[in-house]
Amino acid sequence: MTEEQILKTLMKTTAEVIYGLEESGVRGDRTLNELGASSIERSDILLETLDQVGLQIPAIKLRDVAGKTLEQVATVFYGWLVRAQDR
Repeated sequence: MTEEQILKTLMKTTAEVIYGLEESGVRGDRTLNELGASSIERSDILLETLDQVGLQIPAIKLRDVAGKTLEQVATVFYGWLVRAQDR
């Protein structure tokens, strides 16, 4: 999966989880907080995206993406995916 595919998955999941948010309203340069996600929704979005990407990451590692834009989150997830595939 490419970084762009991860970003698209993250954006789609964000629109599905945040009530009333249209996928067209999700931009990669926004944080989940800026998009109106509660702390529970943020966790759900990140964990669901990780699952769809096929990554098994300890939940504590999600602190690494706190406050980052969706584009930055996708970059971090892609880095984790590459490292996982190299093992």
